[in-house]
Amino acid sequence: SAASQSASAQSKRIGGAGGESCASFLNRSGKDGLSDTAALQWVLGYLSGRSVATDKIHRPFEGPDGIAKPLNAYCRAHPDLQIEDAAGSYFD
Repeated sequence: SAASQSASAQSKRIGGAGGESCASFLNRSGKDGLSDTAALQWVLGYLSGRSVATDKIHRPFEGPDGIAKPLNAYCRAHPDLQIEDAAGSYFD
C-alpha cells in the first residue's frame, strides 16, 4: 500500500541524492526534468550498480531524457517517496 511504502521510505538511510524526496526533486528538476543533475547522476549509478550486483536488467532508456522523464512521472505519482524508490522502479 502507499502508506506502507511511505513508512518504508521514511525508515531508509540512503545518502546523497538517492535519499532526496521526490517532492524535493520535482521542485529542483525544472520543466525539462534535467536540472537536478545530482539526482540524475545518482540514478544512473544506481541502475549500473544494481544491474551488476544482481544480474537484473533495468528497462531500456536513451540519454538523460530517458532517465528524467520516467523519474519525473514516478515522483509526480509518489511525491513522499525517495529518489531511490524511483530508481528502483526501473527494474519493475
